[in-house]
Amino acid sequence: MAVIDQRPRRIAVNSGYLLIAYIVEALLGIVVLSLAARYLSQAGFGRYGYVISFIELFIMLTELSNSRVLVREVASDQTHARQHLAGVWTLRWVLSVVMVAAVLLAAQGHYADPQLWWAILFFAVGQVFSNLTEVFTAVFRAYQQMQYQAFTVIFGQALIVILTFVAIGLDWGLAGLFGVRLIANFLRLLAGWYLSRKRFIKESISTDWRSMWYLLKESFPLGFNMFVRRFIWRGGIVMLTTILNAKAPGQGDLAAGLLYGPIRLVEQMRIVPSALIGAILPVFAQQARMQPQKFKRTLAQSLKLFIAISLLLAVLMTALAQQITDLVLGRGLAGASAILAVFGWIILFTFSNQFFEAALLAVGRQWVVAVGLGIGFAVGAVVTWVYLVPMFAAVGVAYGIMLSEGIVFVISMIALLPYLDKREMGLVTVKMALASAVTAGFLSLLSHWTMFLTAPLGLLVYGAVLLLLRTFSAQELEAAVAMVTFHKRLRW
Repeated sequence: MAVIDQRPRRIAVNSGYLLIAYIVEALLGIVVLSLAARYLSQAGFGRYGYVISFIELFIMLTELSNSRVLVREVASDQTHARQHLAGVWTLRWVLSVVMVAAVLLAAQGHYADPQLWWAILFFAVGQVFSNLTEVFTAVFRAYQQMQYQAFTVIFGQALIVILTFVAIGLDWGLAGLFGVRLIANFLRLLAGWYLSRKRFIKESISTDWRSMWYLLKESFPLGFNMFVRRFIWRGGIVMLTTILNAKAPGQGDLAAGLLYGPIRLVEQMRIVPSALIGAILPVFAQQARMQPQKFKRTLAQSLKLFIAISLLLAVLMTALAQQITDLVLGRGLAGASAILAVFGWIILFTFSNQFFEAALLAVGRQWVVAVGLGIGFAVGAVVTWVYLVPMFAAVGVAYGIMLSEGIVFVISMIALLPYLDKREMGLVTVKMALASAVTAGFLSLLSHWTMFLTAPLGLLVYGAVLLLLRTFSAQELEAAVAMVTFHKRLRW
């Protein structure tokens, strides 16, 4: 009797846990974004985006102790799980102190604006708590028990929404919005810490410097990747705000207000790759070391799913940009719709690049993404500030991000070609491109209808075309069904 490979179903079920959690997180995050946009107005919302962007340029210091390396090491060798956890936990604490000190030094010029300065400080400390929580969620992923990560994600985001309502109701201003985030992230850290200790392994402070050096060395390419990617995405807001405010006070805040909303909305769409990668990475890590042929099959199947989802979201985001902007950010930021339409197609690159990074990490070639990001950043930065921003202003930043992510996509894809059947992937890509073109044409005919009707119809059309073209195998469709019906397998 043939043995059925349950691994695709396991990936689908774990992805289901994370997908539900990230969908809830994204929806609640959009609520917070909408509340902030309406409460602060365009200029105030620009300052809100500036604070987040400013701090996230420093977060890479803590992410040099990357949690994905912890997932890989524990998933492939659980006998040394406590040692690896202690090493990452210790590194993240040390690097978090360094990060906060660097932020305080860099923010000295904002002392004259107490609301802005306290907002920066609160958000920096809150992000320390958030990044420490990632150490425990990495443990949950390594043991492939994603329901615990799902709980901490939903718990933390729900707290942020509730406390944001409190801050706005009491009119605590910009600093208050970030102060309540700090509280929510601290409580989420406590929840993750308790679950990790109760169900899996206990954290501790490590004195094994050799082990920590190994973890730091393995994590550095990923930490570098995150820093460069954040600079690609966030540096534009910081630079745009600084340059335009220097020329005309307040103009930078207004421009950042238009730019930050679309960036944040597209970032919320990353829930899909994050959920899938969270479930796929430990499987990749095991297969790449012990079952290389299965790794190639899993890689191809997963990549097909990523391309299909990213194309669908790109089409929907572009076609419905105006309606999405009005609904989430309000008519006061209606000018952001043109920027959002550009970001819709950036999704196609960013989703795939997240997947490529996980796959290359599994085979020990994470440096490829670092090289791609370095080249993409250098080329994108020069073209953006020399040509795109002077010509297109805030929209130029979006074009620059697309250019940078596109370069990363090409370099990463070339590195993974030896693991893929080029003919099969080429045929699948053509089928998906045809499905997305049909869907885009269908949505253009219904452009005056409400998005709550056209978006589901577009999804149905896209899925129907993919089925007619036989884009996915029976096993891949079964795995997709398992993701939808994962609630039947809940084990808390």
